[in-house]
Amino acid sequence: DNINLDIEDYTEQLMELDPVTREMYLNGNWDVQEGGGMFQREYFQIKHRSQIPPMVKVIRTWDVAGTKPNGKNPDPDWTVGSLVGVTENGDIWIIDIRRIRDTPGEVEKFKKKTALDDGPDVDIREELEPGSAGKFVQHYTKYTMLDEYNVSFEKSSGKKEHRARPFAAHAAN
Repeated sequence: DNINLDIEDYTEQLMELDPVTREMYLNGNWDVQEGGGMFQREYFQIKHRSQIPPMVKVIRTWDVAGTKPNGKNPDPDWTVGSLVGVTENGDIWIIDIRRIRDTPGEVEKFKKKTALDDGPDVDIREELEPGSAGKFVQHYTKYTMLDEYNVSFEKSSGKKEHRARPFAAHAAN
């Protein structure tokens, strides 16, 4: 309806959105729903480790949990560490995923071994949990457990689904 709108530029911008939002704005389909989540298998190509190109940046990101399956909680959350790299031309590679469901002490050992495997050139990122407990975890991780690595913590805001949308759009495109 906007006669001053550059349709070509607007369409190009819409192509950067995740598939559901793009369908809403581009085609006016307000009934569209996410089909099996934000990420579809066909967005990703599986490559052999020998095919990984040189990276300009590699980061290990952690989403930490700390419960081992038990009678009260047979299906707790996983601790997941994703090793992600970016090539010179901006391609994003998921190089490695590591997962564990265990006690905090075992998760700590797992993260330390993963850092050793990744090497000192890989930056480590983790969510800063709210409250004083998050500050203690941050301090312990940075200055004791992984003190020889470049570790940083970031406060998250909003739902995980919203934070994942830019990556989902990149994957879809």
